[in-house]
Amino acid sequence: MKNIKYYLTIILIFIVNINIQGQTSTDKVNDTSACYNIPCNPNTFWLKYYLGPPVDSFRIAEYSLVNNTISLVTLNKTGIAPYSPNLALVNLEYPSACRTFYDLDTSYLRRFNTNLNNWDTINVNLNFPCGSMTGNDNFIVAAASSPIASGGWEVDLVRLKYNNLNQIADTIIYPWNPNEYIITQLAIDNLNQIWFFDHIGNSSGYWVATNLRCIDEMGNLIHDYPLNFYCDLFGAHGMFIMNNKIYVGTDASNGPSPTDLIPFAIINDTVVREPPINFIAPTNRKTMATCINGTLVSVNEIPSALKDLSVYPNPASSNFTVYLPYKTSAQAQIKVVNSQGQLIYSSAAINYNTINCSTWSRGVYLVNLQENGKIITSKKIVLE
Repeated sequence: MKNIKYYLTIILIFIVNINIQGQTSTDKVNDTSACYNIPCNPNTFWLKYYLGPPVDSFRIAEYSLVNNTISLVTLNKTGIAPYSPNLALVNLEYPSACRTFYDLDTSYLRRFNTNLNNWDTINVNLNFPCGSMTGNDNFIVAAASSPIASGGWEVDLVRLKYNNLNQIADTIIYPWNPNEYIITQLAIDNLNQIWFFDHIGNSSGYWVATNLRCIDEMGNLIHDYPLNFYCDLFGAHGMFIMNNKIYVGTDASNGPSPTDLIPFAIINDTVVREPPINFIAPTNRKTMATCINGTLVSVNEIPSALKDLSVYPNPASSNFTVYLPYKTSAQAQIKVVNSQGQLIYSSAAINYNTINCSTWSRGVYLVNLQENGKIITSKKIVLE
């Protein structure tokens, strides 16, 4: 009997050893000791930013977003190898809640190893340059970009998910359309739906969004919201869903919003843009991710940020943008007066209208929203 137990033990060890040796780089990880346990805190997002030469590496930091205020929570890791400027914080490979960062470029999916402060390479032979990526605990979605002969870019949305062989497989779920340009920022909600901004038509200005779209993980169109305002997302570097809003980050290459986090909400099936949240990120080249895949649905209630007149930035130097209250009358006007009560500027009340103030004297001004000669609301702005 002892001999039988002995030989059964040897056979079991031999089988386990074969399974371990035979595991490929794309096999799902079942060893929870390799779990890196990146925390998933509410109302937070992660920023991956490039330090540049001579350091030539990335840092990853966690920020909180509470009451439209952004604060640094912790500088998680430094000296990270500078692969692609993409980031997803997901639990893709582990059987329990063991989230870590993933990076994706032309040929490799990389898993961040917090113990060694570097990336474990998962060779998935993608053979496409990745414009951006997002993910949840079920799959990763990437925008695969490649130039086309007529100019511009072909963008396919590709899903990375474990198949029934327990290996990562890539599937094109939203193929390129020549009359459509996907602005390569992506976000996933709590229903596994994928959201992105789109440029519909062959006109120039590919980075000017015309639609906000939502598809399921098979590529079926769920929502299509045309934008009724000018929305330039050039220089966008990340997008996530939180507090029933989509937040898009921009950098210094975006003139109207050089260092901002821009909230978008859906009210009565119409996309509205709220005033930006100032976010002085450390460097220009960066991306964002969150493990909070929140809800994004159309609501009837007007957000507090859209109940009053807003101006941004404030203080300003060369220009500022006016954000009108929701459903402002078409007959309303914007009038700007200086501290002596003199009229400096007047125009029809146009939402998101940018006013050039570079030649105005420095000081304090009042921006008045008027209708039928009466002031409805005012905002003070300082020019420095």
